[in-house]
Amino acid sequence: MLSVLRRIWNIVYRINSKTNSEWQVIKSQSDSIGWHLKRIVVPITIGIALSTFIGYLFAFGFYKYSFVYVCLKTIAAFCESFFTFYVSFLIIFELSPKIGLISGRESLFKLLAYSFTTFWIASFIAGLCANYKNLEEFLKFLGLFGVYLFWTGSEILLKISERKKYLFILSSVSIVVVVYLLIHWAFGYILTISHFPELFTNM
Repeated sequence: MLSVLRRIWNIVYRINSKTNSEWQVIKSQSDSIGWHLKRIVVPITIGIALSTFIGYLFAFGFYKYSFVYVCLKTIAAFCESFFTFYVSFLIIFELSPKIGLISGRESLFKLLAYSFTTFWIASFIAGLCANYKNLEEFLKFLGLFGVYLFWTGSEILLKISERKKYLFILSSVSIVVVVYLLIHWAFGYILTISHFPELFTNM
């Protein structure tokens, strides 16, 4: 467990503090999609779910949540973090011929996975801040730094026609945002029902 946490911390620290040089290191790696999925994506997203469970379970004061709500919020946090990434990856790859991407699946997967680290860490901390809704939203806003990681990484990891480079970046970021909002809104409706059932029983 400690080795997993240490590896993830090193990855997050290097990609966010030494962005360009770390992308060069990532480019030279020959690890498969499965390796990155099992050792980076899944552990981080499970960690987000756990931090959300702990944060909401021990919330106090005005924001006191039922256990059912806490469990649903935990599932929502995992889906927002994991499926936003994975569904976006699948969509972007399927559209890759139209948006100028020439590189293979592995390069695109690594680009998205490492670009998502900022958002994931922000979500992890936000999960522990269930009592501070404004802080939670602010932390997720800071996760937008991942757009810069994606921008710099795409120029190093991927083979993109110069003519379609900006189309690829804009399209990819738009896809991620739309997928996230759809998942977030879907769970938001479910969470509202579980937390304020009286709003719907009286309809």
